[in-house]
Amino acid sequence: MKSRFFSLLLCLGAGLLALPGCGVYIPHAVPTPVLTAGQLEVKVAVAPLMSVSTATMKPKSGPWVPATEGYVAFSPVNHLFGVVAAGGNFIGPLKANVPNYYRERQADIGLGYYRPFGTQNRGYVAGTIGMGRGRFDEGTLENYSSVISIYGGQIADYQRKRVRYQRSYVQGHIAWKPNDWTTTCAFGRVTRVDFDDITEDRSRDGISWRTESIPISDAAWYFETGWSARLGRGAWQGAVEMMWSAALYAQKKDWHPTLLYSNNMSILTLGVIYRPQLFSRL
Repeated sequence: MKSRFFSLLLCLGAGLLALPGCGVYIPHAVPTPVLTAGQLEVKVAVAPLMSVSTATMKPKSGPWVPATEGYVAFSPVNHLFGVVAAGGNFIGPLKANVPNYYRERQADIGLGYYRPFGTQNRGYVAGTIGMGRGRFDEGTLENYSSVISIYGGQIADYQRKRVRYQRSYVQGHIAWKPNDWTTTCAFGRVTRVDFDDITEDRSRDGISWRTESIPISDAAWYFETGWSARLGRGAWQGAVEMMWSAALYAQKKDWHPTLLYSNNMSILTLGVIYRPQLFSRL
């Protein structure tokens, strides 16, 4: 029975990683703290596999940094907790000697309600609402070999896009601890993303020749779901999370039909969780 269960999880994960994706909003792993009054939980993780088109392409040269993320959660009183989360990534040159890059970062804060249930409180259910800010930058350099620059060599046409946004979300997660060493969790989140504007800069031979700012009126909606597992009994736990994200609604632009539209995407994260109140336990 257990072997069939883990086989199903592996097949599900493989299928999720095969889904294509693109867009300027890249979700990060959903914080799913499991704690009670007076407890603190800290998680740091990396996402070595992302189905976003810019993140799955490892450059031939230059820096390549997997997405990093984390959260800090604390419960000051019974049934309530606060959580602060942040994440980001940087994708370096996609071609040798061409300084293309993709960079995004985001941070948010949330307030949650939880309630343990079941025998020996091995079950745990929680809901969270939150909001935050994010930013996406993209730089692209194109060389025109047929044109000679006044400074010698090829004319370089450099394009840079910047998108800033705020987001709000409501989520729920349910966890189960079959024993003292293992915790499994399923979660779901609905996220609203309000884009401030899109700023596009173009330059040729280092001289800026056009800057355009495009306001965006419509919000984008995303649904994010997945599962996670923890292993560890004491202050330190290892964690793995598989998340799938789908755009419920996102505005398209005729001049760039995929810029604000995000297809299905998936993210696999690996991390560690630190719970200082359990430091004395093995």
